Amino acid sequence: MRSTIIKNITILGLFQDRYYCELILTDAQMLEAIRYVHLNPVRAKMVKKPEAYEWSSYFIYMSGGKEGFVCSNRILSYFKDKNRELYKSYVESGTLELSTPGV
Repeated sequence: MRSTIIKNITILGLFQDRYYCELILTDAQMLEAIRYVHLNPVRAKMVKKPEAYEWSSYFIYMSGGKEGFVCSNRILSYFKDKNRELYKSYVESGTLELSTPGV
């Protein structure tokens, strides 16, 4: 019984409030969600730039390389002429928030 209690406390401590789902209802929420995903490795201090994280789809968004599981078309359609540089500016503008004290 004691090991079960310790195991449950450990599991709760590890995963509590870490994962959640939220319904995306607007274009702005969609853009913010994908920016959040692409900046996650930067926030976690695993890399300095989102394109440096090898497991991210950000590279495909930026390179225009072959898309398998990733379909960048929908997100890029929010930007004039599906401009990848505009998307990059949008994503990387989120890194300013990371370096601003008190934010």
